[in-house]
Amino acid sequence: MFQNILKYLLFLLLNSGLIVKASNPCSLRTITGADSVCVCNQTYCDDFPPIVSPKTGYALIYESGKTGKRFAETQIPFNHTMPFNANLIQTITIDRNQKYQSIIGFGGAFTDEFGMVLNGLPKELSQYLMDSYFSKNGIQYNMGRVPVASTDYSAHYYSYDDKLNDKQLNHFALTKEDLELKIPHIKTAQNLSTSPLRLFGSAWVAPDWMKTDPKSQFPNQLKGDTGGEYYDIFAKYLVKFLDIYKQHNITMWGLTTQNEPTWGRIFIPNDLYFDPNMQRVFVGKNLGPQLLKSGYTPDKLKLMIYDDNIYQTTDWHHTLQQFADQVFNDKIAEPFVSGMAYHWYESSRTDGYPDIVLDELNSKYPNKFMLMTEACHLDGLGNGRWDFGEHYAHDIIRDLNHWTIGWVEWNMALGLNGCPRCGPNQCGTAIVVDIEKGEAYKQPTFYIIGHFSKFIKPDSVRIAHQLSDNINNLFILSIIRPDNGVVVVVLNQNDLDIDLKINDKNNVLSYTIPARTIQTYIWW
Repeated sequence: MFQNILKYLLFLLLNSGLIVKASNPCSLRTITGADSVCVCNQTYCDDFPPIVSPKTGYALIYESGKTGKRFAETQIPFNHTMPFNANLIQTITIDRNQKYQSIIGFGGAFTDEFGMVLNGLPKELSQYLMDSYFSKNGIQYNMGRVPVASTDYSAHYYSYDDKLNDKQLNHFALTKEDLELKIPHIKTAQNLSTSPLRLFGSAWVAPDWMKTDPKSQFPNQLKGDTGGEYYDIFAKYLVKFLDIYKQHNITMWGLTTQNEPTWGRIFIPNDLYFDPNMQRVFVGKNLGPQLLKSGYTPDKLKLMIYDDNIYQTTDWHHTLQQFADQVFNDKIAEPFVSGMAYHWYESSRTDGYPDIVLDELNSKYPNKFMLMTEACHLDGLGNGRWDFGEHYAHDIIRDLNHWTIGWVEWNMALGLNGCPRCGPNQCGTAIVVDIEKGEAYKQPTFYIIGHFSKFIKPDSVRIAHQLSDNINNLFILSIIRPDNGVVVVVLNQNDLDIDLKINDKNNVLSYTIPARTIQTYIWW
């Protein structure tokens, strides 16, 4: 009798469209001085099961917010009037006919630190975290950045050929870090991923013997004339990285020319300096021909220039526009390059300017894509801080609304001490881990990224929408998937609720987005 009553109540809830999907829910923990995290250990971790299409005439809504909701699911019917109570109303009108760029995906970096964290955990918890990122029951990352040798998140500085003056690269070899901290976890991700994993390599360092004397004015650039002997050697070095990873059954989708080349002039030893002209010559004379010779044609490998911040000033930096103009207006270098990679740090601090840059570059070079390849907060781990997540959501929506095709975070997990080798500029991450306790804390940023990565499948296309009002701190992205599902992501950074009306053809969806909340809507 009691079971029948429960079944009847479940039936009513399902048909009212107001039921939350059953899954392993977040084990919520409030963090002193912040908001909250979801705790995982070796016996339990929350998940996000595959999305099941609702019945015709209904939409799914997923909600996460500052109050602690994480991927809370609701089904509501179209053309059903909701009792609106908010003082603000925003009408969003979807235009499926106006289409923009295709979206290729979302992901994070397979840094040494990420591998060290996973290897320091019980196997069960490590698997939970990989499932959370890459499996059908997770947020379904389909991209990964692979450092070429060491970064600032490595235990020590290293390259793949530290044999002095080995110009033939006879001693080129992967390191223990690759074999233990990167490759095993990349293969796990490949096995878990529901779509092909798009991996791209990025180099921070070159072997010291390739670079100018540390006592010289510019110690972090390649020796000799631009485009000369050492530029050729470094190009071969990068191609050998592609080849040796392929021998491990890991094929790179892409490669950036150099991580943060404008910082190479002042950071020792973790970056390598290129100015726009140096990169133009390097691509056209050295790297491009070496890639072509080795079979890495643009249809098989996406070469990306820049991989640095969108700077507003040109004092000692060079800007993305300068690199693009130099390389793409060169008839020799341009054919080798598929796109532009950029980072979020400087651009995330400046409203308006990055939008202009991205729009102008798309207008000037419409056949070259733009990919955001590195993001993290620089003011600490931010354990439990919802505003860190909001910052991510704002930037993802802004970047995709201005022609960016994908968004890749930096470290996928860090220990409680962040990076003890990195100095004052500690980065945040989507998952913070207490290795001694055997606990992992999924941050608000993890769920924020999932509001995009879980729903926006590869080859989805951004579509237009019109707004009835200009409401500050309300941000919207509209997408159509390959299966014709429509996805609308709405971020409300206000301290007030906002009533929404979403028009799609002759259907109207009415719902309220609470203060400090992100919602993802999907319907077919």
